[in-house]
Amino acid sequence: MLENSKSLKIIILDDEADWCTTISETARMLGHVADAVSTLEEAHEKIQGAYNAGTPYHVAIVDLIFETGKNKVKVPRGKEAVRFIKTRHPYMACVVVSGADITSDHVLDMRDEYGLDYYLQKDRFDLDTFSRAIEKSVRRIQPIDIKQNRRKNLMETLEKSKDVRAIFLNDLSKVKEREALKGIDVDVATHNEIERFQAQINEIEKSIALLEKEISESENNL
Repeated sequence: MLENSKSLKIIILDDEADWCTTISETARMLGHVADAVSTLEEAHEKIQGAYNAGTPYHVAIVDLIFETGKNKVKVPRGKEAVRFIKTRHPYMACVVVSGADITSDHVLDMRDEYGLDYYLQKDRFDLDTFSRAIEKSVRRIQPIDIKQNRRKNLMETLEKSKDVRAIFLNDLSKVKEREALKGIDVDVATHNEIERFQAQINEIEKSIALLEKEISESENNL
């Protein structure tokens, strides 16, 4: 679970170098680690690379409007970045920044449609507003983070249960082989041993079924 007081790893996606510098320096003043990229392709590569390395980003600061094409047309490609992050990396908080004048209704629409966690107007950017944006956006992510940790624990428990089941099945197979060799001379102890292994396997099967059901439900709630 993320803690607001800890140093966070932040990636900044903005095609304006000055703004990348401003946001990076502000993030570092707050004790966070910041990287900046200027294209969606760089963002995809860097975010996925950090995740694969086991050092994922906690927060993405995404500019809403980007220059694109030979004519440097301004288009809202930041929405694509937010969609990518929320689809592939839902544990990351997304703060959208923009120099455009956006209504509160538009912000709410972006929150519902794309999943952004906070919105910042560039002309109102300062240390306090940025700190508040980071804190509030991370706070919105924490319930998702808790659910993902719960699912991870369930998956680990499921794998361990399957390993135990495999051990018991192997032991049961050996006892049954011994039983088969004895034929009609099978003793009570061997019979009881078979029943004991079978009962243990049945209990593990029930646990596995419950775990698989809970994992399925947790996936639907993410």
